[in-house]
Amino acid sequence: PSLGGKWLGGADISKPQPPWWPRDGSFDADDTNGHGTTCAGISTGTGAPEMKYQGTAPDARLVDLRIGTKVGYAPGEGPFSFYDASLQAEAWALAHKDDDWPSGGGEYKGIDVLSLSWGVDVGGSSDGSDAYSAGLDKLVDAGVICVVAAGNDGPANDGFTGMGAASNVITIGATDDLDTIDRSDDIIASYSSRGPRKDNGGDDPYNELKPDVSASGTHINQAEFDQVGDGSGNGYGSRGSGTSYATPLVAGVCALMLQANHNITPYIAKEILRMTSERRGNASEPETDPFWNRDFGWGIVDA
Repeated sequence: PSLGGKWLGGADISKPQPPWWPRDGSFDADDTNGHGTTCAGISTGTGAPEMKYQGTAPDARLVDLRIGTKVGYAPGEGPFSFYDASLQAEAWALAHKDDDWPSGGGEYKGIDVLSLSWGVDVGGSSDGSDAYSAGLDKLVDAGVICVVAAGNDGPANDGFTGMGAASNVITIGATDDLDTIDRSDDIIASYSSRGPRKDNGGDDPYNELKPDVSASGTHINQAEFDQVGDGSGNGYGSRGSGTSYATPLVAGVCALMLQANHNITPYIAKEILRMTSERRGNASEPETDPFWNRDFGWGIVDA
């Protein structure tokens, strides 16, 4: 119910394309894992039916791209290597970023914000040159704001996996609000991956300063899904934690920014989020930037 009436278009890319599942944007893929429903609820949920919880941008619409399977992996990862769903989804989003969605009644066009609570093991820490990160950078260059999870490898991690390491995206860490409304006691979540990113040897030292910002991602109430059925009887259920939950919150903030000024580019959106965030922690790379911290990025998002 919290996502009712939001769907504009999408595709199921979690399996090779059969003729009865077209990839022209007209197929509404079911979520058989729950992860996508939860993330869509955090970014765009209206809060129905209880009206107790609500997404960051409850008037935003949804284009859904399914890449994951019931067990969570996407084809191209681990044993599911018969083709790469993540790369195909990035290419699909780029090809359809300006589409007029038939179900939108002529009012809704294209893809403005891509929210990606996903990561791919590329054989170690990425310097942003892996194929998954490169595909996202192309989307940003084409005008799509891409908000990507930093990952859940904790403070001992060695940089970031594919996608979260992309130079042009907005990489999101997760905080723990300790179950209080008071933001002053918010801490970095124990699981949130820390920066900096692996050095790519380029001339821009800011590329390595990730995460960009952080947001609440711990003990978040989840919009419920149905493995079988349309979910029409569902509400909000159990709580979950991860940078996956912080990411759509920030994607929703980006949607609100575009509502205020649709001319904001992905690079301006990133800079606004960085500069208006609430500072946390000491500068980790003071010779490069006086504010960036390896745990929080430039701080906690302040919408």
